[in-house]
Amino acid sequence: MNGGLSPTLSNCNLTYPLIGKWFQPGINELIYINETYVTSKGTCIEQDAINKFIFYNDQARCKRCILFIQRHINALQFRESECYEFDDPVDRICNSLTPDTPLYTIFRENFQAIECPIHELWKLKRVNENSLECTPKSFHNCLPSNSFRLTYNKCSIDKDVTAKCMAIWSDGPNNYVVARSSNRKKFICFSYTKAKHDDNHPLELYLPSDDSCRDLLSRESATVFTLDSSSLATSDINLSLPQWTLGKWSVVGGSSKHFYLNRTQIILYSNGKSTQVFKLTKLLRNKKHDDYLNNQTTIRIKAKALEHCISITYCITLIFRSHLVIDLSLVTGEQGCQENKSRHQLQKSDTSYTLFKQPNSNFDTSTDQTMCPQSGIFKSISNYRPVIQISACTGGSVWTLLNGCEKPNELTFTTTCSHEIVPDVQVITAIKGTCLATWSDKKFQRTLVIYEHSRSFCLIHPTKIMKASWILYGQSCNDVHSIYNNGVENGLHYTGQCTTTNNQQQQQVPLIRLSSRTDNRSSSSQMYKYFLFSVSH
Repeated sequence: MNGGLSPTLSNCNLTYPLIGKWFQPGINELIYINETYVTSKGTCIEQDAINKFIFYNDQARCKRCILFIQRHINALQFRESECYEFDDPVDRICNSLTPDTPLYTIFRENFQAIECPIHELWKLKRVNENSLECTPKSFHNCLPSNSFRLTYNKCSIDKDVTAKCMAIWSDGPNNYVVARSSNRKKFICFSYTKAKHDDNHPLELYLPSDDSCRDLLSRESATVFTLDSSSLATSDINLSLPQWTLGKWSVVGGSSKHFYLNRTQIILYSNGKSTQVFKLTKLLRNKKHDDYLNNQTTIRIKAKALEHCISITYCITLIFRSHLVIDLSLVTGEQGCQENKSRHQLQKSDTSYTLFKQPNSNFDTSTDQTMCPQSGIFKSISNYRPVIQISACTGGSVWTLLNGCEKPNELTFTTTCSHEIVPDVQVITAIKGTCLATWSDKKFQRTLVIYEHSRSFCLIHPTKIMKASWILYGQSCNDVHSIYNNGVENGLHYTGQCTTTNNQQQQQVPLIRLSSRTDNRSSSSQMYKYFLFSVSH
């Protein structure tokens, strides 16, 4: 290479991920790197090797060789030579870099937190005698999974800290983690070794003597710990949910949530992302006379779940309604998980869900169907506004519910209103739904109805009156308080039995279908919109 290259000419080009704003622990000023310049290092004038660059410093009027080592998109290490005269050969300058040359680590300023390698509780036991004022006690995972909590003992003040992982990398058997506290005032850097075929159970952990991360790669000055890895929730080895609970379950109504249940845990998803994991720890037993337990249609489980970085105890109750419908309720705290209680003594749930599975192509309507209860014709009063958003009508209108009139396990919900632009044109909106399950208590009879393949609502009948019905669109068919809030006048009232005359008259009405939405994967639901024209004779 030409040692007489003019410092005003650049023969190198730095690229991403080197480019960005970086900080070095213990130094207040940020380091800026662009295509040709690095703060305090100067202008890049030549590239000697893949990761070796020559920088010229105008103020010092000298040049140096810098070796960049990209450890992670958020972590960059470098070694730099002394500053040489401009006429010194590049080979000599870069060859002065050796493994003994100090290695500096810098981190991206506007980093995106990444998933931490800590997926359970790491209990620390100190090996060497390096004295620390406050001894780290444990690492444990948090939600979201890009953060963890480090706890201490023997401290005069609370030093526990929550941090977000910003960089992880491996170098042979050694694994390095860099995190920044949530208040961005402190760095937590450590390295650990692990067994070859077990990523979740580290063998030893090395914690630097300070929080500057300068000694991250040094084992001599680090405090060494052995680790005892264990789950925050220890499960009963005999705990296993029955077959009827397993699989993916959607939440009734317009919720974006769904649950996935396997033998040992329950996972809550929202908008397709896992938001909470309940690790099942113990099967709870009720009194022997409790019929729900004897016929195995009700199961109570003690579980643990993380709320940010705190482990919370839950009592979860699962109730079988049909092979396609279950109820799930959550009670927070140990008090809700007491055993040997009858179902009448159980604590009221904090949150409840009615869950359903979508019928697949093997769904046998002749054997698996649930009869829609209280067959007949129900009508609303004028200006009724249903909670399900299915109508093209902007104002209130009269709604008709044909319950079990065409098929015993189907219902039809229809309304008619004038077209907004052409008043003489009547728009009819209709949905067809399938009843998946029906159950009752002393006050109400509840039916879960699915339509348009994946949408659903609850149809509620009073147990004693049986001449009215309401539609619930919440996340649970058992949450009936909204019925009282809306009042009886907002319900659907029984007007008569299903008749073939009504069906024939409906078929004779001259309709032009405006649009329809059907799903070929399921015959359980259809939605239609029609134009209705008056015909003169």
